[in-house]
Amino acid sequence: MVVKNVGHMNAGDDETSYATILPFSVILEAMPVLDDTLRDMFAAAESGFPKCWKMLCRKKNFSGSDNSPEFEVFLNDLPDNDFNNLFKLISGQVIGKNKKRGCFLYGLPRSFYERLFPSNTLHFAYSSCSLHWLSQIPEGLEHNNKENIYMARTSPPEVFEAYAKQYQRDFSTFLSLRGEEMITGGRMVLTFIGRSVKDPSCKHHSAHYTLLSQTLLDMVAEGLVKMDDLYSFNVPIYMPCEEEVKTVIKGRILQYRQAACFSCPLGCPRHHNQLRK
Repeated sequence: MVVKNVGHMNAGDDETSYATILPFSVILEAMPVLDDTLRDMFAAAESGFPKCWKMLCRKKNFSGSDNSPEFEVFLNDLPDNDFNNLFKLISGQVIGKNKKRGCFLYGLPRSFYERLFPSNTLHFAYSSCSLHWLSQIPEGLEHNNKENIYMARTSPPEVFEAYAKQYQRDFSTFLSLRGEEMITGGRMVLTFIGRSVKDPSCKHHSAHYTLLSQTLLDMVAEGLVKMDDLYSFNVPIYMPCEEEVKTVIKGRILQYRQAACFSCPLGCPRHHNQLRK
């Protein structure tokens, strides 16, 4: 499986869809930090979930007056993302009929594990609900993880090591590339799914993958899925703890400003009602 070809976001038109509720809920939780970092910024990039920018524009309530600053926003996702649907939503609900808005939007179809911008051109980068996705399935897992599709208590040590190394490589690559693209003094806000404990096999963080693997085993028993296919399948996700994030950032030219952890249940009614308003 080539992750960069199949791992893009769905359209998310349904009110109860993952793409609608979870990332926007994260936006609301991260809004205080975003409000601070967005001041005086006039070039922006959003990596991984373009529709989140719709929520930001509503929150900031750009007036579109002659005194409003002009800025560019590059909406980044993988090439198979439905960019047509994205810009239809933005045109109808964010930009509307106000032709004076100084916000210029562009689509950027490419993996954020590759170069996205020329050197020293990016002022602000924002990635929402994306960086827990790996660029590929960790190497060396072929038939080593057996019936498991993620890190589980029955997984051998080499599975945990392979996942951790792949995350370190990918996150290091992301930071290095954005570091080349950003101007001196540029800012980044990154939100992604993590874990609150060091043990990656903790049931609170892997229970849903355990349930999914059990479901796949039932499908194998019914002849719907081949056992070899199950053995070769592993989810390309890594949810780091805060210490792992800091370890990758440490020693780079990037300055680590702050970190905050918060719980954001999928389908939270309070957040959904706020989004509807």
